[in-house]
Amino acid sequence: MGSSDSINRIDLHTHTTASDGTLSPEALVRAAAERGLHYLGIADHDTTNGLPEAIRESGQWPHLTVIPAVELSATSTFGGDFHLLGYCIDATSGPLQHALDEFRRDRDARVERIVEKLRAAGVDITLDRVEDNADGGAISRAHIGRVLMEAGEVASIDEAFDRWLGTNRPAFVPRKPLRAADAVELVRQSGGFSVLAHPLTMGRYEKQLPELIDAGLAGIEAYYGPYGSQERSMLARLADEHGLIATGGSDYHGPDHREGRDLGNVAVPESVLDRFRQLAPACL
Repeated sequence: MGSSDSINRIDLHTHTTASDGTLSPEALVRAAAERGLHYLGIADHDTTNGLPEAIRESGQWPHLTVIPAVELSATSTFGGDFHLLGYCIDATSGPLQHALDEFRRDRDARVERIVEKLRAAGVDITLDRVEDNADGGAISRAHIGRVLMEAGEVASIDEAFDRWLGTNRPAFVPRKPLRAADAVELVRQSGGFSVLAHPLTMGRYEKQLPELIDAGLAGIEAYYGPYGSQERSMLARLADEHGLIATGGSDYHGPDHREGRDLGNVAVPESVLDRFRQLAPACL
């Protein structure tokens, strides 16, 4: 289970149907509570729409605290994309909501272009099917992946990204760029603090790290669901070297989404919460 202060009662990285998860905010909170989690970070992609419902439902479970969060997609100075987790945010922040509205418009246009590329390549899916799959949530590539699975084009979400949707794959469409410093500042303006999500999926993340730290980065997601023990230890050491919080979470999107992302499957040190309280006392 890890160090003596590590317990599987903390999951700081989960998603709901407000973005590309498959459980509603209410259902996710209920599942987390029934699993025995005490702290649940809900960080939907580029939206905070699921937080009010999740926080209301958490009132039915006194042992569970929902930590309001968001996962922002940003552009690396060195090429490629990376994700920032913004924790303890004020979801009513004007600057944050203005930016999220722009992100959603860009995301919708991006999904439309991806579907066009897939159809041009002979893949018989429609934008309507993707929108139905999203069921009113912010549409993402994961929704396209699920439609590709339903159509029998791929066997898994991972295969959808490997064959079609990932960077430099046939149907890839880049997003509107958001600079690293601007993403960190956006979270700060909302009263929160930023953590670099699943850094090993970001090319040359160590080169990007100094710019993020200069902008105010507070942590690195070290205890990440799909990572092995050596990867987690390496990232925790890296966080310690830079005086950053080594956070953690499953990146749960719902049952049977992607391997290694089960709800509460990572032993996150409880000392992480002490650092959260120092940065945002009202959050916990």
